Amino acid sequence: GGTQSEFNKVDLDHGPPSLYRVAADGHTHEMGLDADCLNRKHAFLLDEGKVIWVWHGANATYFDRFRAVELASKLANKERMGRS
Repeated sequence: GGTQSEFNKVDLDHGPPSLYRVAADGHTHEMGLDADCLNRKHAFLLDEGKVIWVWHGANATYFDRFRAVELASKLANKERMGRS
């Protein structure tokens, strides 16, 4: 833990990858890590720990897309202090 420096190496292990379906109202639903879980009507967030991906289907609403990007930004900037 602590602040990373030349003398203090911080391990940023965030656990196994997780896939979430993100709804416009801000609710998230954890999905299985399978391409069959993705669909054209929703926005999704894949949290790999060091990298956070946002994918949205062609028919996802603007609000679903916005919430997914907003959640990814919060995860990367606030919870992980910009380290994702």
